[in-house]
Formats: sequence, structure tokens, C-alpha cells
Amino acid sequence: MAKRKRKPARRKKKRNPITPLAKPAEPEPTPPPIDPNLPSFDYLEDKDLDDPSDVDQIVADITLDIEMGYFLKWEAITRWEHGQRLSQAHKTALDDIADFSRKQKEPVLYINEMARPCEPWYETVRKVLPRLVLEKIDTTEEYYETTWNGWPVLANTLVEHGQDLSVPSKVRSPLNVISLKIQHHLWLQYSLSVFAGLGSDEELSLTNEEQLPRLENFIELLEKCKASVAFFKLTLDGLLGMLILPEQDAVILRQELLSRLALPSADVRLADYL
Repeated sequence: MAKRKRKPARRKKKRNPITPLAKPAEPEPTPPPIDPNLPSFDYLEDKDLDDPSDVDQIVADITLDIEMGYFLKWEAITRWEHGQRLSQAHKTALDDIADFSRKQKEPVLYINEMARPCEPWYETVRKVLPRLVLEKIDTTEEYYETTWNGWPVLANTLVEHGQDLSVPSKVRSPLNVISLKIQHHLWLQYSLSVFAGLGSDEELSLTNEEQLPRLENFIELLEKCKASVAFFKLTLDGLLGMLILPEQDAVILRQELLSRLALPSADVRLADYL
């Protein structure tokens, strides 16, 4: 497999992306198979999907490459090689490739010194994105920023730069190459990231008034993620059950949210009050 050098994964500042879960699109046909005799690049080569740092790197790389048009250009090349229909986006992508002519007969081996991906973009995304899912979030633990922002940033990138990418048959949107269950879980995970760090330091506690703005931020994000709350039919206790945090913070958080959301109890459907 052809390789490329990547900068080490970095922890990035949090962003605040909220994207519709399923923007309908007219999908392109599933791309043709890749010739195993041609050089290719494997995002997962030499990577361990049980290693959060590797997952962080892969998600960052895929997101950047979608934004930069890497996948679209190679889809255009493989369609041209197989004589398949080219969309206007594919034609534009081919026009942007230096030293390429549609009259040439030999296959393209590299674009900007990068080989073609060894599999469709969505196959790699389907393998790596579920690794971001946390069944329980321990607020005293440190996580890579991709744990919180990986899906929201990727989702925004797909909406802005990925609508011309091929998708599997019967899939209407690039976003929905990922199951709705995982999408909704990662949106909730993103909203709960507001509480990251609670309990890891004496000052990082909801008993400290300086930390209370976290609650306002959380409610704002939760309202934007209302569809995800409704998807799981969550109650307040069900949502907070995704968190592991110090007992005193858990008590304050529950009481504050009951009051601020005007909930009659912690076991009503939360989405009805957002």
C-alpha cells in the first residue's frame, strides 16, 4: 500500500457545529471496484482502532480529505477509467487535476503524490466512526477532542463538501452512511462534552458558581439536539445516566436541570420540554 506522511494528531479547540441529520441528496451510483494492481492508500494501515489516538488521527484525516476533494477526484478518475457516467462535479474535479487528459489511455497512479483510497470513503467511515461512541462518559477522564467533535465536524464537512460523493445503494445522503443510532448518540455525546472535566480538580465542580454557565451551554446544545433526545425517548434520568461524575455534581446537575427546564419530574420524556 502506498503511504503518506501525516502530522501527529492534535487536540483542537472545541467548535460548535450542529448539522441536520439527513439532508436529502441525489446520490451518485456506487463507485466501481478498485484495481488491486494499482497503488492505493489505506487509512487503517498501521493503525489500531482500539487506540483513541489512532482513531483521532483517522477521523481528522478523512474529514480533511473530504474537504480538500481527495475522494471526489479519485471517484472521478475511477469512473473515467471504467467509462462510467461523470456528474458535473466529477468533470470539474477532473479539470482540477494537473497533467491529466481524458484522452490518455494509461491509468492515473497518483494525484499530488497521493494514491487512490483502497476502498470507498464511506466504508472507512463506517469502520472508524463507531469507535468514537462512549457508553458512559466519565467527566474526570481526559478524552481526545475528536471524541466530542469528530462526528459534528465530519457531518458539517459532508454537508458542505461531500454532497457529490458516491454513496451505497438505497442511501439518500452522505450523512446516512452511518446508522441513525450512532449519529444520534454522537450528537448527545457532543452536548454532554460541556461537563468534561467536572471532578478532576477542586475548582471544577458545580458547587463553584463559576462553573454554572456550563448548564446554560448544555441546555442550548440540548435544544439543538432535540431530535436525538427524541430518538432515544430519553428522560432526564436516562440522559444523565450517560454520565459518570462526582455525586455532589450529579445532585446539583439533576436539580438545576429539573428547575431550568421546568420538568414536572425526571422520568417524563425530555424532548417534550425542549
